[in-house]
Amino acid sequence: MREFHRVVGVTATTLLLLLGENQFLNSDTFAAAEEICNLGDLIGNDPSYTCVDGTFNCPATVVCPVVCMPEGEACPTGSECPLFTNLCLDGSCAEDCSIANALYNTEDFESPCPDCRPVICPKVVLDYESCKSAFGVYYKNTTDCAQKEEEESVALFTLREGGFVAIYFWACFVPFTMIIWCYFNQRIAPVSGSTKPLMMESDSSQTSWTQTGYQGFASVTSNIGLFLYFLTMITLFGYQILLGLLTIFYYIQQDAIAWFSPIFEDEVQVLKVHEITWGVAFFYTIVLKWPISIRSVFYRRCTLGGATHVAVMTPKVNERMGEEASSKVKSIKAAIKAVKRAVIRIMSFIYCDTHASDEEFDVIYCPVQIDENGIRHFFFRLRRYNFDEKSQLFIPGSILLGETCNDYLRLKSGLESVEVPKRRSVVGSNTIQMNRPIFLVTMISEFSKFFYTYQVFMIWTWFPLWYYYMACVQSIIVVTGGLVISIFRYRNERNLYRITRVTGNVSILRDGVVNTVSHTELVPGDIVAVEPGMAYADMLILSGNDIIVDEAALTGESTPIAKVAVDSAEGNTIYSYMSHKRHTISAGTRIVEAQGIMAVVLSTGSHTSKGEMLRDILTYQRHHFKFDTEVKVVVGILALYAIFGFTLTVSLYKDDFVFEWFYGMFVVGTSLPPLLPTVFTVSVGVSDDRLARKRIACVNNEDILVAGKVRRVFFDKTGTLTKQGLDFIGASYDGTVDTTKLSGNLLLGMATCHNLKLSSKGLLVGNHVDHNMFIATGTALSQSADGTINVLLNDGTTVKVLKRFEFDHHRMTQSVIIQRSDGTVCVFVKGSGESVERLCLPKTIPEKFHINLENAAKQGIYQISLAMKELIYDAKSVVTLSRDNVENGLTFVGFINFKNQLREDTADVLGQLEAGDVISSMVTGDNTLTGINIAREAGLIKQDQEIIFGKSVDNAGIISWVNEDGEVTPMPSVGKIKNRNIALAVTGKVWATLNEQSQDNALSLAPYIRVFGRCTPLDKVSVIESFVNNGTTCCMVGDGGNDCGALKTAHIGIALSDAEASIVAPFTSLDKSITSVVEVLKEGRCALASALASYKYMIIYGQVESINQIANAYFSVTFHEWCWVFMDGIWMMSMAFSLSLAHAETRLSPKRPTSSLLGAHTMFSSLGVLVINFIFTCIALGLLTSQDWYHCRKWDSTDISNITLIGDNYEASVLFIITGYQYISSAMAYNFGYTHRASWWKNYVFVTLASVYTIVHFLATLWPSKLSCLWRLNCTNENIVPAVTDTRIPINNVFNTTVMPMGFRIDLIVLMVFNTVAIMSWECFIVNGVGKKVAARFTKKQADYCKYLLDHHDTVV
Repeated sequence: MREFHRVVGVTATTLLLLLGENQFLNSDTFAAAEEICNLGDLIGNDPSYTCVDGTFNCPATVVCPVVCMPEGEACPTGSECPLFTNLCLDGSCAEDCSIANALYNTEDFESPCPDCRPVICPKVVLDYESCKSAFGVYYKNTTDCAQKEEEESVALFTLREGGFVAIYFWACFVPFTMIIWCYFNQRIAPVSGSTKPLMMESDSSQTSWTQTGYQGFASVTSNIGLFLYFLTMITLFGYQILLGLLTIFYYIQQDAIAWFSPIFEDEVQVLKVHEITWGVAFFYTIVLKWPISIRSVFYRRCTLGGATHVAVMTPKVNERMGEEASSKVKSIKAAIKAVKRAVIRIMSFIYCDTHASDEEFDVIYCPVQIDENGIRHFFFRLRRYNFDEKSQLFIPGSILLGETCNDYLRLKSGLESVEVPKRRSVVGSNTIQMNRPIFLVTMISEFSKFFYTYQVFMIWTWFPLWYYYMACVQSIIVVTGGLVISIFRYRNERNLYRITRVTGNVSILRDGVVNTVSHTELVPGDIVAVEPGMAYADMLILSGNDIIVDEAALTGESTPIAKVAVDSAEGNTIYSYMSHKRHTISAGTRIVEAQGIMAVVLSTGSHTSKGEMLRDILTYQRHHFKFDTEVKVVVGILALYAIFGFTLTVSLYKDDFVFEWFYGMFVVGTSLPPLLPTVFTVSVGVSDDRLARKRIACVNNEDILVAGKVRRVFFDKTGTLTKQGLDFIGASYDGTVDTTKLSGNLLLGMATCHNLKLSSKGLLVGNHVDHNMFIATGTALSQSADGTINVLLNDGTTVKVLKRFEFDHHRMTQSVIIQRSDGTVCVFVKGSGESVERLCLPKTIPEKFHINLENAAKQGIYQISLAMKELIYDAKSVVTLSRDNVENGLTFVGFINFKNQLREDTADVLGQLEAGDVISSMVTGDNTLTGINIAREAGLIKQDQEIIFGKSVDNAGIISWVNEDGEVTPMPSVGKIKNRNIALAVTGKVWATLNEQSQDNALSLAPYIRVFGRCTPLDKVSVIESFVNNGTTCCMVGDGGNDCGALKTAHIGIALSDAEASIVAPFTSLDKSITSVVEVLKEGRCALASALASYKYMIIYGQVESINQIANAYFSVTFHEWCWVFMDGIWMMSMAFSLSLAHAETRLSPKRPTSSLLGAHTMFSSLGVLVINFIFTCIALGLLTSQDWYHCRKWDSTDISNITLIGDNYEASVLFIITGYQYISSAMAYNFGYTHRASWWKNYVFVTLASVYTIVHFLATLWPSKLSCLWRLNCTNENIVPAVTDTRIPINNVFNTTVMPMGFRIDLIVLMVFNTVAIMSWECFIVNGVGKKVAARFTKKQADYCKYLLDHHDTVV
């Protein structure tokens, strides 16, 4: 057979290398041969004799390939047996041929000659030219004879046989029927009313969500869909099976699999069928990757009433840019959108699907379930939707127990048992319906992505042509990359699942009896006897006041909070969580103490506060960066490059196109590296692990990349920049700081106007400020069995607390009604100075009230005003009083002063952020002047900076700007702000006004605003939202509580909380340390820089590999098996993954790392390294061709049908030595830490691997040994080692060696060293040295121009 003759006739084929162009040599004669090869060894003519010319002279002496002759003809002159010997059948010469002839007739003997010319002539030692001139015509006749013999003996398929026709019919029938089904289902017979609006919430009247009913494989029509679905899936997997069978058929034809008879007898034909099958299967599979799921294509549209699946179509979440989008990015996005629109039109035609025609929507198919009460429902984004028979719609399942507090107070008697199933049918069980993550499911989901489909088909191109070991290597690479991503995804899913899963029992009141049930059985309206432990639902406290709750897991608030029952006096007020926070227990919080507490369940499952946060997390989409858009362009560029490489490779090879196609596909497969998608995931995972070791928890580790681009950090003041709580420094009527004047009503108010209570251990529980204030009074707190709070004053009298009104963020006040020992009743109110002033009688306000407020704020004193009034009500009637009844007509009592103490590390953290080009600002609810004082103390505002303060806004919207002395001053232009070194401070109201009047003006002032004061929680959200919407990557740092909204609004939220399961922010500092901000940003920058370094390495790897393939095509050679295993497997994988292990730099760099794949920095770096590598490859090949010894040792075969026969040559050796080391040296260049990663030598794993690989590579290059023979370098038959897939294969060239002269080997070592130095110098000194300076100079010119424009901008007042 043809391949058999190719293998056994390799020596004859190899001699034809010498018959090509430029191969004619000036030879000497037999005398020269005798000097090099021992001609005497050929006496007896051992057929296995080989000759190795170790002189590196030209002409090179070789053992001439065997001459084959027809029977009856004598061997040619020069290829004859010596005198007195006879020619034996095996080609040896002996006096007696009986033994040799007997061996010839055994099955173990493989003749090097075809059947048409069976006589084997003796071997001859000659130089190239003599072999060619003496025996060339005989070699040509032998090759022609063997070819003709093969063509006559091989039976070819016509490809019109019945089996082939059946496959053709199947391949056409299945796609055709699928298209007909889609057209029928979506166009011809769409069911009227199958698509209707879907409400996001039960009270939503307008929504852009839709729900479409589909029937699964149940009805007759759906059974047709089921049948077509199975046909489609059988075809999909059938193509893969067929490709596998064709691969097996190939190796059967090659006699590699001997236990089956060949199906295809011709090598070319089986490969041609393989290629056609590959093309059809690839197109078919790609088309099937378009739908949401293949199964859904065959569902029959129907009304929602009969649907087994509901397709929920929702608007796509707008891409939130993590950085400001440049015009280039916008242009790229527009181009991608145009291409995507064209693809959508094509797919819309194929599937006739209305969903596919709108790129602005996501479609998710939700299975319809039926509960025990027969209620049809489905879950979408954790929320249950029930089918409503009246409207024939699925609507969100929710229960509203009431509107006012009185509505809830009336529910004290609990539910009847018959009511419970009805309510459970509406909202479902009290669980968050999140499927338990299964690694196998996560892995299948990952490997179902388009990239892996592409890689699978690339792997199929590696299997034939004896490249199956490389197919195995590529499979390992692809599987490893997919598993790495799957592991990180599974870990994230598992961590989130753990937050959703809780177990436990609760005591509830039903049918007038308290029973213990599983928490999953709770429904809205249940009355729960609250006990210490986990809170399983959102609840409103109806009775009892002895409860302490730790809300750290939900809000980040580190201090346990005392909760009280809802006040009957507020019965007519509308219930809301924010207004009645003190009466509400949220699901997911931990109840520290509770005694005699009864609460009504407000909401369960995903409707709870915890459920809503988890819904936010599950629907969260990481903010988009430039690389999210540019990666699509990169893939497009690589695809075009792959097409170019394929075309060039095919044109360079000079063999049958069937073989050329495979080698061209090898270039395509390496142009888009298989590990490219893993580089960002691995870098993020490594940084996530390091943050975890620093006790910084991360809910979604993709946010680590976002942290690398943070431009602005907002800090809460109290508990964040300053220590938790405030230190009491004094109180007085006139505002002086005096601790000696605590007496009378001032002392009484401080002792009673708070929300403190005693724990079961006798410890004070409550707000830090209240705690320190109370301790300063020297009074004592006691608590009776019924929960009544009493205060024992210093004079021995006791004051009873009748009623408390918690602090209200809108009112900015807190109040308490007490009864003195003499029975009189009064109310004390404390709060911000401005709020208390509005509630007081003007005549009671001190003359210098505002001056006191301003002076205290300037000194950084947190000042609370206290007021009171006598009440004419008795102790019983005050219970019914509302807040509005008591908080008016007050008499001013005095000022209570506290001081914030900075954290020890605040100044250092702010200094590091400033050095890292990160703007820091304070956003606080405190007085703006207090914030300014703390900002100066912390270094947020420099001591020499002038401050202009946006103090207030009048009714006409005019902003009052004042300096530190309170003098009104016009607001200067942005240019003057910078020139005069001015820092701005504004109140939350002023910022909102600036935004309303001119957002552009507000954003131009934003970089100079250092303090945002008097901000409510909503103001904090508004401030950060303005920057986020403008494309500024923001970070918010707070200690939870009223920072929750801002923490979630920012790109990066860091909560200082000790709750490991906190979901209030993407990051949680368990040590509650402000240094966590710097650590997150450092790891973010490190992860982004490492990801870009790994990305550039993978691109270089792919291009160096493709250049390798093209160069191999030029010389019609390839590398041996172990070469590919090391290059594509061991070196590439270990270098790519270990690059991501670089540690973060100890300090923040003045510049953020780039996130652009097509930016000047990335392109300059990648193209520069690629060009340098290419130049050195060309130098190495040029150096080879300049060697005198090489000119008589060139490789000129054009037969590429078997890769095991075309690797033993000097062209392949030089290419492997130089380009193989470029796999290592390129990674070394990208391992430099620069400014975001630690020094290169601190990546210990990488340095160790690179060092070992370098030593091994240099040793193999310099010294012939079994090590060098592993890669067939500097190798002779004495040192050969087993190949990956076979036993020891002899050197397959006429020289029987690949050893190179020592001088040339040293030249190659020098080239590798200079290549490495060149690319490392390029990266270190040019790209990150001169290049950065040029970029900085260009940026400075732009900045100077902008500054000029700003300086001449009109002043804004």
